[in-house]
Amino acid sequence: MPSSPRTIYLATALLISPAKSILLVRKHGTRFFMQPGGKRETGETPEQTLERELQEELSLTVSVSAQNHLAAFLLQQPMNPTTLLRLSCFSYLFRQKWLHPQLRLSKLYGLTLSIFQMICLWRRLQKTPLFR
Repeated sequence: MPSSPRTIYLATALLISPAKSILLVRKHGTRFFMQPGGKRETGETPEQTLERELQEELSLTVSVSAQNHLAAFLLQQPMNPTTLLRLSCFSYLFRQKWLHPQLRLSKLYGLTLSIFQMICLWRRLQKTPLFR
């Protein structure tokens, strides 16, 4: 009898600055930029996970609510097909002028998007299967 796949729960943020830049981070030892966020700890909601991760990664204190929820995804982990990733993605407008990467991060990058590009990104997210 096959065992059920292991599931990793993640929460990430689409952090948007007043200048309409999306903040991406790069962790030490990696080549790729990604959205800030991380794995859920036992007993946490996705919102609590994101609040903790943003504090740990960027020293950014936020209050994330369900109103910030953009999309939810259920994906197969690329490097391990027996593991599923359950991802909750939130948007958050931040007002801080400067953010500083903490220990796990090596670099921050602001990607400037036009309103049109943001709409295109949102439409792509909408086409991805959601879970409940």
